[in-house]
Amino acid sequence: MEPTTIKTGILYREFSFTRDNVNEEERTVKLSFSSEEPIERFWGKEILDHGKKSVMLDRINNGGAFLMDHDTRDQIGVVEKAYIGSDKKGRALVRYSKSGRANEIFTDVLDGIRSNISVGYRIHKMKQEDSDPDNPTFRATRWEPMEISMVSVPADVSVGVGRSQTENHLTTIERDIIMADDKKKNETPAITPDQNRADPPEIKLVQPAEEDLTKIRQDAAREAGEAERIRQRDIMFIGEKFNLRDDAQRAIANDTSADAFRESVLNRIADKDPVLVPDANIGLTESETRQYSFTRALRMLVFANEPKFREEGAFEIECSKAAAAQRGIQPKGLLVPNDVLLANGYMGARTLTAGTATDGAELVADNLMAGSFIDVLRNLAVVMQMGARTLTGLTGDILIPRKTSGSAAGWISSEGGDVSLSEAQFDQVSLTPKTLGAYSQISRQLLLQSSLDVEALIRDDLAQAVAIEIDRAALYGSGASGQPTGISQQSGINTPTNFAAAVPTWAEVVAMESAVAVDNALMGQLGYIIEPSMRGSLKTTEKASGTAVFIYGPGETLNGYNCGVSSQITSGDVFFGNLNDLIVAFWGGLDVLVDPYTNSLSGTIRIVVHESVDVAVRHPVSFALNNDGV
Repeated sequence: MEPTTIKTGILYREFSFTRDNVNEEERTVKLSFSSEEPIERFWGKEILDHGKKSVMLDRINNGGAFLMDHDTRDQIGVVEKAYIGSDKKGRALVRYSKSGRANEIFTDVLDGIRSNISVGYRIHKMKQEDSDPDNPTFRATRWEPMEISMVSVPADVSVGVGRSQTENHLTTIERDIIMADDKKKNETPAITPDQNRADPPEIKLVQPAEEDLTKIRQDAAREAGEAERIRQRDIMFIGEKFNLRDDAQRAIANDTSADAFRESVLNRIADKDPVLVPDANIGLTESETRQYSFTRALRMLVFANEPKFREEGAFEIECSKAAAAQRGIQPKGLLVPNDVLLANGYMGARTLTAGTATDGAELVADNLMAGSFIDVLRNLAVVMQMGARTLTGLTGDILIPRKTSGSAAGWISSEGGDVSLSEAQFDQVSLTPKTLGAYSQISRQLLLQSSLDVEALIRDDLAQAVAIEIDRAALYGSGASGQPTGISQQSGINTPTNFAAAVPTWAEVVAMESAVAVDNALMGQLGYIIEPSMRGSLKTTEKASGTAVFIYGPGETLNGYNCGVSSQITSGDVFFGNLNDLIVAFWGGLDVLVDPYTNSLSGTIRIVVHESVDVAVRHPVSFALNNDGV
């Protein structure tokens, strides 16, 4: 018979591995990603043949991607080697990258929290192995692994339709078996001994009445259509509610069930993934974000009448227009796209001039050695380094559901009695944009003459100023006068008994951990945050007298946890908790306004930036704050 084709797209199979297969030092995992185990698909049973000529491993062995949840934008490692074992199983060695995202996932792997693996693959050719009209068996005789992923929730392998970019992939089916659905299935009567002759028995074709077939098809199509409408409606409702419209569209294209999508969204909120709104980006490539120049944009704004500068800044102005159109706003000045902010860091106040020593004169020289430039020391922004969760590219007020209490089991007091009702309780964490502003001043001459990358200097200076204030607000924000509400002002955080002295004892440090543990919140990105002088004191304070074992441990740790240090911490304060329960939210791009008038007599140009930010705490009991009470 002639081969036929069906649309299969990328298919998935799920597996798991144990902690024994993990090499912590090499950051690798040995895993199995395929077998000849039959899987139910919409076309019948699927068997992946593991013969030498059946499996195409060139792609996966050429730096194959190791992803999270099959998301090509979320690569966490690489496939070092893939091969077919003697047991007819596909096996691979994957290595995790050292990025922050991959480190989080690998930590969960080491802790035994994540162990689910899924492989995405294409089938190029299949051969039908039997003539079962209800559930035929197909053997994939030519198939290709595309990528390997860690997954939070295993997919329904019986669905199997691929992602949007490959969903139109067609698989060739080689048929040499006559099927009933082709109206060619043979029904051969039993042959008795006296019928044994050279001539074949008569073949009778059994066909349902045409009107019966029509009704069956119509009923099936109507039921399938109604179920599909309900599935799409439910998925889009969830996507709209949680600002995950693109994810909802992908789930619809992948034939994901509404229940599976709902569970993945809840897991995403509960896990460490930031929620991004892709519409806040304008689609710049990595090379284009590197090409973006603050200096060119500023020169174009300041020297608007100079054709040279207008031409040089055309790309940046087009980016600003695209970002403004994407957000539906009219910026006060130049709107820096979210793409650039994510790639280069956030920006904010200091005056730089070409004529004054230490203020910029060193940057204007014929033979300047840029590497010798030493920037002014700044307080370190610590909350994001310690694992605070960021939400970027937001476009409206955000409400995040939060479970405040869970259901509880109860005993039935008498036979036939009812169990007591105890339902889970929920509330919401709200985030609304609050505007943060900062400014820097540069001289006209420096903007024109600087031989050092003045753009990076300005950008980084503003970035540090804004980052430091966000950091302070996340810890100490009052919640009034336009400020967010920081951890210290949250109702419900743990406040153990005050330290007996300015420097806490070992027992007092541990008591902060215990306070969080009592509330069942000792999980996630746990750590302490202290100020520099406290670190110095703890380095010289013994856990117990005469032991020479000090409270502040090696590797910047305190009580076995990472310890962040910042001069923004009020003297004597010690924070402890799960920093992943702290949310820092950003709305859209950065609005940059050039003011050439305020200091026009001196030729100094003021650059003003505004950023819309808010912070929130998902669970106050995840944090503890203590000091000596003075």
